[in-house]
Amino acid sequence: MPRLPSKQKRPDVPVPTVPLGLMLMLVFAFAFFGLMTVIFPGIGFIGLAVLLGGLFFWLQYIVWGRWLYGVVVRMEQKEQESAFTESVAPAAGARGDGNSDEQAAANPQ
Repeated sequence: MPRLPSKQKRPDVPVPTVPLGLMLMLVFAFAFFGLMTVIFPGIGFIGLAVLLGGLFFWLQYIVWGRWLYGVVVRMEQKEQESAFTESVAPAAGARGDGNSDEQAAANPQ
């Protein structure tokens, strides 16, 4: 009996299913929009308004969600660091030799 070739295990190649699905969804959406534009010519302006609205919200996300959030986080870190150094520093009026400022003024050494 002839010997059959052994099955060689091929390396698993990741299939880009999510990007492929998103691309197909965009293609079908544009095709549907194109057909709707042929049937209802005024829908192009509605599509443009939706596109501009989406662009507006995307820019808001970039400005407030990405850029200014980082600015606020850095400001809060600086505020916390300054509050920490103030709490670690000696209290107001205290001197390193154990005498307060009033005691030092009354008893100069």
